[in-house]
Order: sequence, then C-alpha cells, then structure tokens
Amino acid sequence: MQKAIAQCSALPISFEVEFRPFLLHPDLPDEGLDKLEWFYRKIGKAKFDSIMEMAIQQGENVGISFSFQGKIAQTTRAHRLMNKALQIGGSPKQLELVRLLFKAYMEEEQDIADMAMLSEMAECAGVMSKDDAIKFLDSDELLEEVMTQVAEARGKGVTGVPFTIIDGKWAVSGGQMAPVYVKIFNKLASAQSGPDVQCSKRLTNAYLLSFLVVCTTSIFSPVVRVLHFDGEPHYVSEDGTIPYISDIGADILKPLFIVGCSITAVSFVLSLIVERFLRHHGRLYPDLRKRERVFSWLAILASFMGGAGLILLSIFDTKRHVSAHRSFLVVFIVGVALSAIFTIAEYVWLSKDYRDVRQLKTAYILKAIITSILVILAIAFAVELYANDNVGGVLEWVIAFLYTLFLLTFVYDLRLSKGVHKHELSDGKPLAPREPEMQQV
Repeated sequence: MQKAIAQCSALPISFEVEFRPFLLHPDLPDEGLDKLEWFYRKIGKAKFDSIMEMAIQQGENVGISFSFQGKIAQTTRAHRLMNKALQIGGSPKQLELVRLLFKAYMEEEQDIADMAMLSEMAECAGVMSKDDAIKFLDSDELLEEVMTQVAEARGKGVTGVPFTIIDGKWAVSGGQMAPVYVKIFNKLASAQSGPDVQCSKRLTNAYLLSFLVVCTTSIFSPVVRVLHFDGEPHYVSEDGTIPYISDIGADILKPLFIVGCSITAVSFVLSLIVERFLRHHGRLYPDLRKRERVFSWLAILASFMGGAGLILLSIFDTKRHVSAHRSFLVVFIVGVALSAIFTIAEYVWLSKDYRDVRQLKTAYILKAIITSILVILAIAFAVELYANDNVGGVLEWVIAFLYTLFLLTFVYDLRLSKGVHKHELSDGKPLAPREPEMQQV
C-alpha cells in the first residue's frame, strides 16, 4: 500500500494511514510459545512449510527477509503501544513504530510481547523513553480502547489480517499488490472532482424526481375518494353503499383513472430498473452473487406483469367488462406480490454480504411487513368481493393506501445513492468476508 501511495502522490487526495488492533488468536499467552511448533500444530507441517516458502519468496521481491523462528505471543501490549504512538505523534509516529515492530518480529525473531523489546522500539521511534514505555506497558492504559476496537473489527466481519478499509467504503482483504490500491485511489480522486459531483447530484435528483411522480400518482385514490363525498353519487357498477375505486374509475373520471394507473405502473417498473442500474454501476451496494442479480431481474419482470395488469384493468372497467376487469386485477395483484417477494429475496442476500449496512436490512424488513399485510388483505378482499360488497370496498381502499407505502419504500432505497459516484461501491469487497484464515496471513 505504501508503494501505491507513493505512485498516487500527485492525485488531489490526501493520505493518512492509521493502524487498528485485531487479535487473530485471543487465547495466546503473553509469555509466548515457539512460533514454528505452534504453526505446525495449528495447520500442519506440510501446509505451513508451503505457506512459509511462498511468503519468504514474495518478501525477497520487496526487500523483506521473513523468518518464522522465535516466539509467537499475544499482541495486546504492542497494540496498546501503537495506539499510544498515534495519540502522541499522530499517523507518522505510529507508522514509524509499526515498521520497527514489524522488522523486529518478522525479520529479527524478537518476542512481540516482551516489554523490554517494546520499550526499546518506542524509544527508537521517538514515541517515549524506555522508562516511560515500561511504565505505560505495565499499566492498563488504553487496554479498554484496544479491546473495544478489536470487538468493532469482529463486528464488521474481519476475520484475518491484513484487512484494509479505505475511506470507510472499500474493504480490501489480505495482502494485495500495489495496483489494487492504485485503482481505488484513482476512483477516490475522480469522485472528488467538481463536474462529477455535480453530475452525480443531478442524476440523483432526477431519480428522486421520478419517485415523486410515483408518490403523486399513488395518492390519486384518496383524491378520488374525496370527490366521492361530493354529493354521494351512486355509480352504475356499485352494488353496495361503499364504492370501489374501480366503480369511480369506470364513470366520469375514467380518463383520469387510466392516466393515473398508467403513470403509476410505469413508475413502478422504472423504479426497479433504476435500482438495477444504480447497483450495476456501483452507486448502490452491488450484487456479489448471480442469485441476487437473478432475483433483481425476476422482480423487474414481475413488475411488468403487475404494471400491465394495472393499466389493463383501468381500460377494461368494471362497468362494461366485469370479467376482464377482475382477471386483470388478479394479474396486477399477483405481479406486484411476486415482484415484492423477489425484491425482498435480493435484499436479504445483499444484507448477508454487507452485514454492517443497516439500511439494507431496514429496507427488506419494511417491504416484508407491508407485503405480508397486503397479501393477507388481498386474500380477504378476494373472499369479500363476492360475500360482502361493503367490506370488500373498505379492504380495497386500505390496500390502495398500503400500496402507496410500499412504493415509498423505493424512495428510501434510491436515496441511498445520493452523493455516491459511479463505481464508487464496485471496487471494494463486503465488510463481512468469509475467507480461510491462513489465506490472509
């Protein structure tokens, strides 16, 4: 990473490296164990010899003479000292101490938990004198802070080192070559340029504007309901005392009803297409598996089915085409239900990949609750449609309001792309990797 930072020094971004603690093996004692014997016992002699040979070869290519002799011990003291260096001298002082500790442990076979060695490194790095370092290490200062940071790392899904988080957005797991970091740094630099920022804001506003259309057309039903109270007219297709939305839409307001249903249907389909576009271009958290993309496309296809049903039921009204109207109503309900189920499935798998992104979990929980209620009400509506006209009418109005809420959840989803630039979320890995531990050593 240091090589990548040097290569990108001309970019319009600043670099500040901070080392955070992580305990690979919390059960290791402070006094230390024979390193080579411990690794042989942990993963087997043949496997570790292969790993060791590869590490030594790669180290030689960059001027590092790895040695796997000496002791392996708990690193809590070293982490406390590193945090103290950051506290005293900031990132440069911590980096200097880390370099010395790395060389002492990985090349010179020194004991990483030995207070004499740690105090000497602290003095060499200019952090504090040997005596002050011994006093610090002999206390509990910063111990709680270190353990809290370790717990936070595990909460983000970190299971091995090195694990690098860049700008809070990219997670790079394992030891990577410089080009990986250079690519991310270039993305950061391009994201901070003025024109791109303005373009991003305009695109975000355009997407949100399309959803304002959805919201506006979704409240069409309540507006029509208000008109119904103006004189309490009895519609030709109305059997009970409470008119269905379709009864009102089949009368004098039919042109407005068709337009409203058409805009709502198109906006519903477009919302899923836009979501797919943003996820594909890295402005929303991208799908990491084929099944998530499959669920997304199935949701879009089902939305076409639901949208077509909505448009057709408005054209084939209940006043003149009762059977066709009810058939398209079923198509609409089934299409929307399937689309919602596929969307929820996609978000469930996404939330497993991005465990620290709470918005994904919130999104699918909201959709799941509303969809479950809508399905139950739709079943009740289908029964009451033939059994009790007034109850059926009430249920239809309730379903209309809840459908409005369901559409509003997509406004919440797309708003997460605000301020996020193209491909910004595409280059990192999820902050919940599940890679074999020794693959990251």
